[in-house]
Amino acid sequence: MTSYFTTTKGQSEQLDRIWDQAGLTHEDVKNILAKPELAVKMVTGLHIASVPIWTPPSWWRTPYQQLDRAHELWPNAVLPNPPANFVPTSKTGVLLLHVPDTAASLWNKVVAPEGYTKWCSEIVKFNKRILRLAPNKHEFTQPVWLEFDPEHGKGERPDKLWGQPDMAASEVLSALIQFPDWWHSWFNGASAPNLNGYQLKYEGKWQFCPYFFRWDDSRQLELGAFWAGSAGGGWACPSVREC
Repeated sequence: MTSYFTTTKGQSEQLDRIWDQAGLTHEDVKNILAKPELAVKMVTGLHIASVPIWTPPSWWRTPYQQLDRAHELWPNAVLPNPPANFVPTSKTGVLLLHVPDTAASLWNKVVAPEGYTKWCSEIVKFNKRILRLAPNKHEFTQPVWLEFDPEHGKGERPDKLWGQPDMAASEVLSALIQFPDWWHSWFNGASAPNLNGYQLKYEGKWQFCPYFFRWDDSRQLELGAFWAGSAGGGWACPSVREC
């Protein structure tokens, strides 16, 4: 380490100004210079303490695992690099690589848990005449890294959140593709998702919302639909935010 006493006159004057601005006395400076390694430890400790600690859930996959999965499923897609520093805005937010595609195509790419089968309700159908994005929902057109919050809107009525641009629609399907163990946590401390960024027409009105359910007895993963005016304590309305 360069000694304070071997610095140039200009460097030492700059250091003196820093000491003064920090409110340090000559005695403080003398003590710091006597054991500079202690100052390094202190500054390092303060820096670490200021960085939020993010502990991802066990089902989350790293950015490079997600890139590998996306390259496998969309070999010709141009995928963006993950953000250098991801700090979620909520305790339950995770980093997700979303590759836009049709809802039907994304559903086909979802792999059911071992021993389970997939089932899609006839009500959903992925037909544009009866399935549309909710008002103001922002639709991504290029692959993008998102903060995906699977616990947003827990216990809320889906129709009460319609109109918000951050509601998740096809991004929920992307999360199921990228996080194949996510659904094991549903109803085991975590919520199952509504696809709140979508609306379904039922009896001539846009009053249904797609949702996911896991049937353990029949070993089935269900993509169904229900009244958007109903709230369930075991379900959330996930949100997304571009990183």
